[in-house]
Amino acid sequence: MEATWKLQDAKNKFSELVARAESGEPQIVTKRGVEAVAIVSAASFRSRNSDSSNSAFVDFLFSMPKGEEFEASEVKTREVLFK
Repeated sequence: MEATWKLQDAKNKFSELVARAESGEPQIVTKRGVEAVAIVSAASFRSRNSDSSNSAFVDFLFSMPKGEEFEASEVKTREVLFK
């Protein structure tokens, strides 16, 4: 279960906040009553980012043909008159 901290309390008890995050419990810090950040363990952060769809998209882009191997279709344009 995640814990919620006011910003000032998070500053004052930062070591405790980090220890809880390291144990696998996400820590939410609020600023003026609004959730501002979530603090999680480095392992949790890395595992969430490695499974993201961004890496799949990057892999897709790198798999595309390079330079002259890529054939673009001709685009037909139309004349536009500005007044």
